[in-house]
Amino acid sequence: MKKYIFGYGSLVNNRSRNTTLKRNSESIITTIHKDFGYIRKWNYYDKNINKIALGLEKNINSDYINGILFNVEESELIELDQREIGYERIIIPNKFVNCNEIILSEEIIIYTYIPTEKFKIKEINKNKDNKKYLNICCDGFIKYGESFFKQFYQYTYDWDIYYKHI
Repeated sequence: MKKYIFGYGSLVNNRSRNTTLKRNSESIITTIHKDFGYIRKWNYYDKNINKIALGLEKNINSDYINGILFNVEESELIELDQREIGYERIIIPNKFVNCNEIILSEEIIIYTYIPTEKFKIKEINKNKDNKKYLNICCDGFIKYGESFFKQFYQYTYDWDIYYKHI
């Protein structure tokens, strides 16, 4: 069975993703359909390092989520799970994945990461290092073109939370 990860934040950035995987990975532009029932928003907070980040969250007003797919081996899933502390890995049913470059079948499983309850934003302190995370995301999205970058901004919610805490 082939395994893919759907990246929608810092994993879109080639350098960030490839550092974790310890290899160059091919990426495929992908959109998750709004019927999946989630939105991308600024909803992750690690109080130990005072960092905010993007996450997916169930929402009745769900929207499209643009990002990338990249193939992973079982051993790389362990590396990614360790990287994505405070997130849990979930399966995205293939019927919600819009991707023109691969044929989605029962032989393909697509994972993504969502924040655990413990790491969802409750109270945050300002931290200028949060700009670094945003730069990693923006650098990743802009490499796929201006339209892809604009969709990232358009389909990400709670920018006010981010801007209040940098």
